[in-house]
Amino acid sequence: MISNTIDGIKGFLFENSIKPSIQRVKIYQFLLNNRIHPTADEIYNRLNDELITLSKTTV
Repeated sequence: MISNTIDGIKGFLFENSIKPSIQRVKIYQFLLNNRIHPTADEIYNRLNDELITLSKTTV
């Protein structure tokens, strides 16, 4: 199981040759902590206040 800590998520992304941007890490952390099937809009709306650089395209 993947750790839901920022370091654990970064490590997982690195292991899979994915650059661990803060947006990717936060989206992945949101998905790990919320066992639902959210839409891109739901993810965007939940994380937009925390990540001012987040765009719907990123999600």
